[in-house]
Amino acid sequence: MTNPPSDVPSSASETPAPESTPPPANRWAYAPVALSLVVGCFALDQWTKWLTIKYLIPESPWPPYPVQVLIPNHLQLIYAENRGAAFSILYGHVELLAIITALAIGFLVWFFQKMPENEVVGRIACGFILGGALGNLYDRVFRGFVVDMIDAYVGEHHWPTFNIADSCICIGMALLMIRIFQGKI
Repeated sequence: MTNPPSDVPSSASETPAPESTPPPANRWAYAPVALSLVVGCFALDQWTKWLTIKYLIPESPWPPYPVQVLIPNHLQLIYAENRGAAFSILYGHVELLAIITALAIGFLVWFFQKMPENEVVGRIACGFILGGALGNLYDRVFRGFVVDMIDAYVGEHHWPTFNIADSCICIGMALLMIRIFQGKI
């Protein structure tokens, strides 16, 4: 009498469970969430810039509010034109900054697609960054400068004036860096 091969079950009760196959990779599964953030960040940024132009330019036909203090000695709203990047880097090179921003947007879309399919936080981070980048790119292309309005300071020491798009980019970059340092991306 011969023994059955070891990989063949000897009875029906020992039949191995069929292996479950993972679902096909869908790297765009969280795209609607990220797209919602892109649209939301862009819309909020452009709306706040519109309000800034309407109410904070001293020469505007509406009642001018050149400075709106939100927290005395710490936070105010002002109108500022930034013709450079962060901290006015590359001041006056609007076309070059627009090209760099467009390339960065292309890279982020590629990076979004290359993330593990279950990486939600990384995709949310990309949504924030893309929304902010598009907001500032829009300004550079259609205004020739970026409108900034948030002036944070302590006494006479001012942080460079920034806008909602800049804030979205910083939030997205912080989330992305956390996920990268955690080894999730």
